[in-house]
Amino acid sequence: MKQVTLPILLLLLAVAANAQKLATRKVATNPVVQQASASQYVALPEHVEGKSAVPSPPASLKEAEVNEGNIATYQVGLQKTTHIISPEPILYVDISNPYVEGNLPEKNIFRFKPDTAMQEGDEFQVTLVTEQYVMAYRLYVTSAVGDPRTATVITVKPGDALPTNAYGKVGRQEFDRLAFRAYAAKRKLFNVTHKTDGMLLSLNNVFVVGDYLMFDVTLHNHTNLAFDLEDVRFKLRDKHLPKAHVSQDIELTPIYGFQQGEAPVIKDKWRNIYLFRKFTYPGEKVFTIEVAEKQVSGRKLTIDIDYKRLLEAPILN
Repeated sequence: MKQVTLPILLLLLAVAANAQKLATRKVATNPVVQQASASQYVALPEHVEGKSAVPSPPASLKEAEVNEGNIATYQVGLQKTTHIISPEPILYVDISNPYVEGNLPEKNIFRFKPDTAMQEGDEFQVTLVTEQYVMAYRLYVTSAVGDPRTATVITVKPGDALPTNAYGKVGRQEFDRLAFRAYAAKRKLFNVTHKTDGMLLSLNNVFVVGDYLMFDVTLHNHTNLAFDLEDVRFKLRDKHLPKAHVSQDIELTPIYGFQQGEAPVIKDKWRNIYLFRKFTYPGEKVFTIEVAEKQVSGRKLTIDIDYKRLLEAPILN
């Protein structure tokens, strides 16, 4: 065996040390390897060539009120019409899939039908918006026949929907509910009336509803001649000026009236509830409700409501 000289031995040792450094550097720079102690292992995202790891969401991310975990989910038939019925008029509808056709045959009914471009198990989302709430549905398509889980009519449940009325706005559905309560309420006002030509106009009650005022009015016809109602007008006028003087009148328009549609022909009794956004007026003015007949020289009745009546009005909720 040849004897290894000292220079050659030193050279071999240097090569071995350099190889050890290269191996250590490769481990340190590998993106999918991280050194850890025997009692601690760190999980790293899988490295995909050409793609970076998906970043984690921020810790401050809030949970959505309507999300994958609580969205209302139904199964609907392929090429079959499904109806969604809302308790109040639908203002807007969004369908997430272009292969689903839909329309509004009535203000509170939305109908839709998935076409043949969709397949068994496909899903889409329908979102309905009304004046009072937003409701979202996740819908799965099926071609199965006779499956009792397949919906043909879906009824919107406002209690499950996300309310859009965050500031106490009174929508049509809420107004109708309040109007029925006003109809059932006991009459509190008896001396705000106007009687003429066999007709009697009366203010039954005034209610406060949040930032709104509600007026309950009745017109009695004590004659055999029908009263062909033309118009009901509401104004603020100066208390000490004649009613014929209109230069200072401020006309107000109600947000809702319970009795809508064509003006009625009153043969006996007519009653209506009106909702106004809250208003105030000074003591020298009065709020006037005027009811007029269509005839050329038709009968006209007016009642004046002092501001004190509004201040004393009870709350209706």
